[in-house]
Amino acid sequence: MFRNELLDLSKFEKLAKLRESVHKIIEKETEQRIKENPIPTEEEIYVGAFQEMLEPQVRDAVFEMHRKGYATESSGFGGENSEYQMVDGYFVVDDKTKKT
Repeated sequence: MFRNELLDLSKFEKLAKLRESVHKIIEKETEQRIKENPIPTEEEIYVGAFQEMLEPQVRDAVFEMHRKGYATESSGFGGENSEYQMVDGYFVVDDKTKKT
């Protein structure tokens, strides 16, 4: 392998470990939430998930987007090697929202 390929492999391995550790946290938080408070809020019903089920790095963004009327479909780690942080869905973000 070339040096750049080795660097990319190391980066992707680190991202995979990070994603795995985040998902373990999500599992624990979700279990605790279901035990302590299994009733979803109105926002959680609209989003389709308990807050604890979303990756922590995108939670606030997903709920804020829903407050602004955007219906998201997936969020968090993306790409073949978890190299992206994303929120996606069938919507276009207008210029005013991009500025806020």
